[in-house]
Amino acid sequence: MTKNENPTELIRSLNASSEATTKLVLIENGSAVIPDASALLTGNFDKLGDDLLVVSPSGERSLVKDFFASDSPPTLTDGQGLIVSGRVIGRIAEGPKAREMAQEGAAAGTDPIGIVQTTEGEVTVERADGSIVVLSEGDAVYMGDLIITGEAASIGLVFLDGTTFALGEDGELVLDELIYDPVSDAGSAIFTLLAGTASVISGSIAKTGADAMKLDTPVATIGIRGTKVLATYDPDTGDISIVNRPEILADGQQQTGEITLTLPNGVVVGTVNSTNGGWQFAAGETPRPTTFSEADVQSIGSVVDTLVQQISTPGNPGGEEGEEGEEGEDGEDGEEGEDGEEGEEGEEGEEGEEGEEGEDGEEGEEGEEGEEGEEGEEGEEGEEGEEGEEGEEGEEGEEGEEGEEGEEGEEVVEGEG
Repeated sequence: MTKNENPTELIRSLNASSEATTKLVLIENGSAVIPDASALLTGNFDKLGDDLLVVSPSGERSLVKDFFASDSPPTLTDGQGLIVSGRVIGRIAEGPKAREMAQEGAAAGTDPIGIVQTTEGEVTVERADGSIVVLSEGDAVYMGDLIITGEAASIGLVFLDGTTFALGEDGELVLDELIYDPVSDAGSAIFTLLAGTASVISGSIAKTGADAMKLDTPVATIGIRGTKVLATYDPDTGDISIVNRPEILADGQQQTGEITLTLPNGVVVGTVNSTNGGWQFAAGETPRPTTFSEADVQSIGSVVDTLVQQISTPGNPGGEEGEEGEEGEDGEDGEEGEDGEEGEEGEEGEEGEEGEEGEDGEEGEEGEEGEEGEEGEEGEEGEEGEEGEEGEEGEEGEEGEEGEEGEEGEEVVEGEG
């Protein structure tokens, strides 16, 4: 269907093809009201010409007239505080076609915008042409890709400008846009988190302006400027948490950047530049400024928070740590050298052992008790043992060899037997 016909005729056609009644919704002041919040959060969305068909989980149908008639789709609201992004809903409704059109409109065309650094579990991508591919380490990703992670799965991505991104289990992430000029370090990037938990460490693009890099969700947009961000979105409830995390630099120091929060109706909630500052709110609620504890962070997304740091591009700790590890191995060799020095000390110890033999000789002096052995006049050698006592003078030589003669004194002890 192209340009919509008479809306009344369209409604009749839809009603005839379904048992449910379709309600016509008109746009007023840039917004369309659909009273059922569940329809906005977990409903199905389809593009019918310039109109948007919304089907709630219970099967109720609403047709938003001329939703796609302008370049800036209207927001959707339940009239009770929940506001959903028209841009995000439009992308969902158009499916792969919307992502294909976005890709065709980009200067880079079909050039890759990033690469898969690591995967765990089942990770797939729905391409702009509708094809579905299983992703593996080293695969390229493209503008318009919809990345989907399964249960206990995760993926780490590195983009052209050095931005690193991690998506946790049961997640959906759209790579809406990434345009980058490596000469000027300028560009723009938009990612949309439809479900799950994600963490991002921004690269060159984010440093060029507050609006240069955005992380979209159906209920809020996060503007990222030179920082690390952790975000989680539950599509079933509309609950969202956003945390401004410290980035660990190559020298081990920490740096915290700045994030902004904007609602789908354009209202800027605020800016946060403090470590672990952010927002947490449920569908329809006013975003609450929050300072998260480390325990909160671990609960929200410890897997992606750690993963994104590990896959950081060169210049960030993740990559450099591996190099330092190699140097560390060399260092360990050095430690073995130190062990060698200890071995030298061991040699000195051997000399000490010879001295101990001398001490054995002294024990031979204890063989004076062997004098008592004189009672068994079995061998005059015992008397020589007395001469062994004179061997104390041999202690002045400490040559130890004479001490060995003392050991013969030990033979005298055998004589005691």
